[in-house]
Amino acid sequence: MDRLLLLIGLLGLVGCAAAPNGVASNRIEGRVLAQLDGRKVPLPQASVRVTPEDSPLIGVAVTNSSGFFAVDALNNPETFATEGLAIGHAYLVEVTVPEFYVATRTVQYDGKVLGVDILLEQKTQDLDDAPPAGSTDDEPVKPRGSAPKKG
Repeated sequence: MDRLLLLIGLLGLVGCAAAPNGVASNRIEGRVLAQLDGRKVPLPQASVRVTPEDSPLIGVAVTNSSGFFAVDALNNPETFATEGLAIGHAYLVEVTVPEFYVATRTVQYDGKVLGVDILLEQKTQDLDDAPPAGSTDDEPVKPRGSAPKKG
């Protein structure tokens, strides 16, 4: 009986060593980086979405202070069911960070751990953010069109 308990304990330790922290090793992981001042720097708090090309499933993550993310499960927003990553499927990885352009990459998941590093480009001033041509913030706003007739 003691040997059986010892054997079960050893098998449990081997299982934990194969999957650190008891987490499955099937996942899409990576780092989100940006080129700033001539060097690559991690981007914390980036929103990462992983979606299969042919289903409503979605996996989400937020990068940590090192820019690292990991997605090991997908959720169905309609049924609230959770599913693992499907081997042999293509997934779209989309990264969003304020003041940076959205980055997307399609990856083929073949099992185990798939590493995906994504380099984002910082936005320049968008035309939508620019003031109208010929105006400044100091100018008063002038009404357009004719004034209503009193009558």
